[in-house]
Amino acid sequence: MAVNGSVWHSLAVGQFRELLSAYQWFSYPSGVTLLLGFPKDNLFYVQLMVLHVSLNAAFLSTDLISLYVCLEVVGLSSFLLIIYPRQAASSWIGLRYLFVTNTALLFYLIGVMLVYQATNSLDFQGLATAPYEAITLIF
Repeated sequence: MAVNGSVWHSLAVGQFRELLSAYQWFSYPSGVTLLLGFPKDNLFYVQLMVLHVSLNAAFLSTDLISLYVCLEVVGLSSFLLIIYPRQAASSWIGLRYLFVTNTALLFYLIGVMLVYQATNSLDFQGLATAPYEAITLIF
């Protein structure tokens, strides 16, 4: 057994990833079938499914760049869901959300750059030896 139970931790994470992947394979075809039955609000439900898929992909990501791409898709799909009612108030709120999200993701990318500079890797294991500034910018 490895130090600090890392073998058990990796087994538990691996099993949870397999369970989540199986859930996705069974739930998304049924979601698409339901979408075909509601033609009026198809765009809303498609955006909601994109948000759901990207959140699951963010949870399953194994490196910092994959997580960034997933967070960017989450931000864009959330923006589209915010402005969906097409009212002036929701448009301004969505625009502010988009600016704040892009600013936060810029700090995230600067932190990823610092991690890559220090470790020459984009894996999550590189965070263990990354400088404190990088970890502060990422989290």
